[in-house]
Order: sequence, then C-alpha cells, then structure tokens
Amino acid sequence: CVGVDRSIESIDIANERYPKCKFLLVNVLVPEEMATLRTTCESSLQGEAPSIICVDINGNREIDGVLRCVQMIMNEKWKRQPRMIIVKSRFLYWDLKERNKQQE
Repeated sequence: CVGVDRSIESIDIANERYPKCKFLLVNVLVPEEMATLRTTCESSLQGEAPSIICVDINGNREIDGVLRCVQMIMNEKWKRQPRMIIVKSRFLYWDLKERNKQQE
C-alpha cells in the first residue's frame, strides 16, 4: 500500500492511522514526482506496478485538472500498466452525469 498527498498534514494523519502503509508527499502533476511514485511502488511491490490506483481529488479540482491527473498516471512508464484507475471527483461525476443527460 502506497499513498500520496500534496499536504504534509494529510500524510502525517495517514501515517498515524495506517502505520503499516507507506505515504509520500507527491504531486502527480509534476513528472519528476510521478516518477518517484512509480519507482517507490515498483520497489515496494517487488518490481511490479500497482494493479489498482485510487485517486481522491477531494472535489476541489476542475475537470481539466482531474483529467491531467489521470493522464499522468496512464502515461507514466510503469513496468506493468495498472489494470484500473478509480477516481473520486465531484467535478468528474457532475460532468459525466451531464453528458449522460445530453445523450438521453
């Protein structure tokens, strides 16, 4: 289990709550930091990439930022591409809901 956040306070809370997991202060929109996440995951998982990546946007990022985040994850040079990316984002939900209404 590897978790990331851009907030040191969130990392501290996560470390207290889940002491057996590893947490990194990383911004996945910065290529060098995304590469750090990849290498940490691969070393923690004995040379493999995570099979599932969960992204919690906290609902405060516009849809373009959400999509950039997912693109960064998908475009990273993993040894094995993750089979699933789960995204929790209010803006993504609202955007998809609106698109679905338009198609009806």
